[in-house]
Amino acid sequence: MYPHDSFEGMSISQLDLVSSADAGITEYDNHGTAVASVSALVAPASEILSIRVLDAEGLGDSYTVAQGIVTAVGRGASVINLSIGSYTESAVLSEAVAYAVNQGVAVIAAAGNDGSNAPSYPAAYEGVVGVSALDAEGQIANFANYGDAVDLAAPGVEVVAAWEQSALITMSGTSAAAPFVTGAVAALLSTGQAANGVEAVSLLENHALDLGIEGVDANFGYGALQLGRLF
Repeated sequence: MYPHDSFEGMSISQLDLVSSADAGITEYDNHGTAVASVSALVAPASEILSIRVLDAEGLGDSYTVAQGIVTAVGRGASVINLSIGSYTESAVLSEAVAYAVNQGVAVIAAAGNDGSNAPSYPAAYEGVVGVSALDAEGQIANFANYGDAVDLAAPGVEVVAAWEQSALITMSGTSAAAPFVTGAVAALLSTGQAANGVEAVSLLENHALDLGIEGVDANFGYGALQLGRLF
């Protein structure tokens, strides 16, 4: 994650579990900056804990991601954003997710960008909120994965986000959609409308705008994120 004007006045802590400091700032730091800036836009009073779990090439392993989740819970996180994904299951990652959810922590993950119905992890794990991407017309983006792992849909096409130094970019992907949900959870917690992250997720799902096939479906899940129904 890279320092940026978008985070002015916010409390930010960073932790590196990969020991990749020698790599300097890479595009993956910028990806983290962009994702965090979207959540910050929705919940500007929140505190951010940035934990590096991937190396300078954007590669990593399930154990380190699981370690990041457990560490975040131990440091008091109420909601965890995972704008990452893999098509390979991992017992250790599944257990880390279950641990977080059992502690009342909301775990939000990108559904994936391959236009596939193959389950992407961690989005497909039980208890994780898998997020698909909407375009400006309120339709599911053609790159977004679909299937049982999708629980909510949020804006994910040409989202304005922070980049290195003071730059802004437009980014597209379910990685950009997930932090809208993460920020919404943080906002609900900050206003006292939910006692914990899991309760906040239930509120978001219950107040989502039902689109597509009536009820929960493979493209929109419970529907499109609707902050206006809660604030």
